[in-house]
Amino acid sequence: MSVNSQPNLCVSYTLFMSEYLGLNEQSAGFKLNTPVGLFFYNRPDLLKTILNQLEAIYIPKLFLVSDGPNSQRFGDREKVRECRNLCKELPNVGETIEIYRDYNVGIYKNITEGIRNIFSNTETCIFLEDDTLPDISFFRYCQELLEWYSEEDKVWLISGTNAFTSKKTTNSGSGSFYFSRYPGFWGWASWSKKWNKYYDGVLATYSSFWNQPSFKKQFRSKREYLYWTNKLNVVIATKGTWDTQAIPTSFYNELLSIVPAVNLVTNIGFNRADATHSLGNSSLANILSHAFEFPMKIPPRISINQDYDKAVSNYVAPNFLKRLRIGFGRRFRRVRKYSYHPKNINE
Repeated sequence: MSVNSQPNLCVSYTLFMSEYLGLNEQSAGFKLNTPVGLFFYNRPDLLKTILNQLEAIYIPKLFLVSDGPNSQRFGDREKVRECRNLCKELPNVGETIEIYRDYNVGIYKNITEGIRNIFSNTETCIFLEDDTLPDISFFRYCQELLEWYSEEDKVWLISGTNAFTSKKTTNSGSGSFYFSRYPGFWGWASWSKKWNKYYDGVLATYSSFWNQPSFKKQFRSKREYLYWTNKLNVVIATKGTWDTQAIPTSFYNELLSIVPAVNLVTNIGFNRADATHSLGNSSLANILSHAFEFPMKIPPRISINQDYDKAVSNYVAPNFLKRLRIGFGRRFRRVRKYSYHPKNINE
């Protein structure tokens, strides 16, 4: 693994043009001073979309984290090289720090060690991946909340995604964002002191509490508990991901994540042959992002938005009525598909 730091010589010209065109975010009274971490691998088309979006804001320090090529995948070395070449001489970036692997170590090790490396160099960071496309207001939203809740130990993560926006969840909150037990990682931010204190990627303490009856009661249904149990058993067996581990971390330590009242990040990586986990179609794919309104309204107290958490729970483990609606919808579409017979033109 190589780590390289270099200043960007394109910054002065880009800042001049941005100010001339009136596009600089400082014209709105905001200056980003929080580092950004960007994870990518072998999808140059997606990465280019993210990089184009990042040109709209000046980033003082950008950590670039890339896994190495997989020798078992044809053409992987060329795709990895293409992605890294896209990250050379980025406009509107003060300093880039490259954390590049020479060979493939897999998503779990690459991301967890990448986060650890970043947090050894900064106290706070905003994180994106090559398929998480943020609205520009996402950066100010993260930075202000990183400052506001810095000393609140139980608030450990700031998410940019709200896939379950509804009148009910919005009306049940009294601020510009909610608190949830469920961490979200499609665009997020955190503090090094909290992440290093709580995140347990290897699930070292998982078996000591997960099967305890008192812990099981924290879930809204037995169905949800079994859903996460199955997910975590797969993680233990395969180390195929890094974010699912945050569920037992959050529940066991009674941690809270911040969720914006409107969605700020769109996942553009679904339904692709090169996707790692977001395979096939999903109701969570390509959810539109919106601009966050400032000044933000801070909730008067730190408490879970029960309507939002109920929506998340019903998504991963649908209740009886939702399962009935889903089943009926599938049957209806199947019947409609096979019962349509165009009239023979010769009749």
